Amino acid sequence: MLTTICSDNSAGSKKAKTSTTLNVDLLQDFDDPAFPAHIYSWHTALTDINKDPKRIRASVPKITYFFPHPVLFMRGESSEWRQRYLWNWLVAQAGWITRLAALDASPIIPHLWRNYLNTIPDCISISFSGNQIHEAADIFGPEFVKVQHDVPSHVQFRDITIGLADLTTIDLATKGKILWDLYKHNFCFELVALDHLLVPALWSNVESERLDQVRQIFPGDLEITMFAEPFPVKDQGLASLEPQMKLEYVERFQMLLASWSGFPLDLGTSLPLSASPVCVWAVEKLLALFYVQSFFDNFSHLPIVLHLIPKNPHSIYSLGDNCLIPSSSTLSSASSSALPPCPPQA
Repeated sequence: MLTTICSDNSAGSKKAKTSTTLNVDLLQDFDDPAFPAHIYSWHTALTDINKDPKRIRASVPKITYFFPHPVLFMRGESSEWRQRYLWNWLVAQAGWITRLAALDASPIIPHLWRNYLNTIPDCISISFSGNQIHEAADIFGPEFVKVQHDVPSHVQFRDITIGLADLTTIDLATKGKILWDLYKHNFCFELVALDHLLVPALWSNVESERLDQVRQIFPGDLEITMFAEPFPVKDQGLASLEPQMKLEYVERFQMLLASWSGFPLDLGTSLPLSASPVCVWAVEKLLALFYVQSFFDNFSHLPIVLHLIPKNPHSIYSLGDNCLIPSSSTLSSASSSALPPCPPQA
């Protein structure tokens, strides 16, 4: 499931073209209250990278996504369009996830995601020809037809049952969870895509140990969390607010990225168990910047990154301007010299 990569063979693309078009327009905040809060280190990485087009490699794959970009559900031309996007995704998501898990499905170019999610069920026979329906079904699977004809009254999103009669009444927390889920799984697939590109030798066989290493960055069983596992009640893994868990997953992420070309030498030292929360945060910030920069240099656009689950976080961090930042109490206990992005010495 996680071994398919973004490539020139993306669905809906007859032939990829060499391109170095700068695409950074997705880095923005939204006034939608359902928008999941940023993780500070990752959000700052998106703003701090070098966006010089000269950095982009000569031949880049087309922009493609295994899941619709969360921005689509917040930047539609009207509230009616955004509601239609959400409705179609909720109906089709189980079938799409099953397709990803069972087949070597290809990522989808953005305009096909938009066209699919903007489909009006009652107008399918008018707006789509028979060939268009078959083409879309070949890309998205038979769930495309199901969206148009076999519409259920309720859908299941993880452990949440959602009524489809009137999505205008969907609560903000539930919509935020749907968006958070899209951020998480897009990040997961993009990470695999970039790792495939940068260290192909480590993916030389189907039963690659590299995939297991990627899975260790994400709590739980990735084969399950895409659909059936209950929604988490707290931030976990790289997004964790608990110092010890944060340290564990930052170190796993560090070990994964260490094999990439250009990995900073000053990040080569493992984090000791006694590392302070500020030091862990500093290393995470550098790793996030290295990941984001590597993705931009190789795919010519910004990656989709992790966000916080839609709730008010507690622990050693606090929210400021919708971003996760070290709390003032934590910073006051450490000298300013601890903040520069350099890993602690073992």
